[in-house]
Amino acid sequence: MHLLGISMGGRIAGMYAATYPKDLTSVILVCPHGIKNKLQTMFAEQFKQTKKFALLPDTADEYINMINMAVHKPIKVPHLMAEGSMQIRNSKLPIYTRVAENMLDYDDMFERNLENITTPVFLIWGNEDKIIDVSCVDVIKSKLPNTLKKELLLSECGHVVLLEMPHKSANEIVEYLQSFYM
Repeated sequence: MHLLGISMGGRIAGMYAATYPKDLTSVILVCPHGIKNKLQTMFAEQFKQTKKFALLPDTADEYINMINMAVHKPIKVPHLMAEGSMQIRNSKLPIYTRVAENMLDYDDMFERNLENITTPVFLIWGNEDKIIDVSCVDVIKSKLPNTLKKELLLSECGHVVLLEMPHKSANEIVEYLQSFYM
């Protein structure tokens, strides 16, 4: 199978590829978390000191800020929608907080396991990512010299690549997948 993961899901997909390479035909990593970098370190320090994490908003305004941190070009999020989203998110906040703590405690686990990935890798990243810095691409490339088969860096695109550039990213993914069957 081909496995695709985005952000934290990219970290999970990458760890799966490192652990169970025979299960996969390829892995597609979109802005995967788990490579030590300046932004990640900043988020981790902020969380350790304040127990506040920008990706775990408490209010509708913080939710809107989080959304706009994830995209390159700010979008107008209706306040009513943000309030509704916060009601849904608040019911799962303890789970999200535990996940954030674990992500930050083991922030370089994926990086430490990159060399174990023997499956072909397609790496996608937004050049304007404000959540996981695009400098992580260089780390991944250096540790996957033989398995990184395709790389797509999207200019004027933030962390939510598939939302900001859905046609471009989908077309590139389909083209990549078709290359295995032609």
